[in-house]
Amino acid sequence: MAITGLVTGLKSKLRFHVLDNVPEKQYHCPSGFLVAAIQKTVTDAVLTSVKDSLLKSRDDKIANLELQNAKMKAEIEEQEQHSRRNCLIVHGIEENEGEVTDSVIQKFVRTHLKMDLKVQDIDRSHRHGTEKVTYENQGN
Repeated sequence: MAITGLVTGLKSKLRFHVLDNVPEKQYHCPSGFLVAAIQKTVTDAVLTSVKDSLLKSRDDKIANLELQNAKMKAEIEEQEQHSRRNCLIVHGIEENEGEVTDSVIQKFVRTHLKMDLKVQDIDRSHRHGTEKVTYENQGN
């Protein structure tokens, strides 16, 4: 993991620099144990601070991306709702070879709903799942 490698690298560099300032003879005397304890405490504190900083930065970035993602999803849903607001889905109309879907819908509405629907009132009509679609009202 990237953080582990960074922490390991920092740890080795920090120990090297801390030991640079300590005379070599102190390693062999009892006070050398004190130096080692101080070195470990300082190293651990710095590493913990660096690790916490990196994790906070990562968490902030993730939170920001999640917020952006939620906003984009909401915008897409709003756009899709806007595009669906005038749509009407009709099931159960038999499909015939060479049909003009605008005319099929017009006939269905006149016959079953007893309404006068003009082809110009239809923005677009098509069958789901078929590749061939014929429009009478090409201008819309």
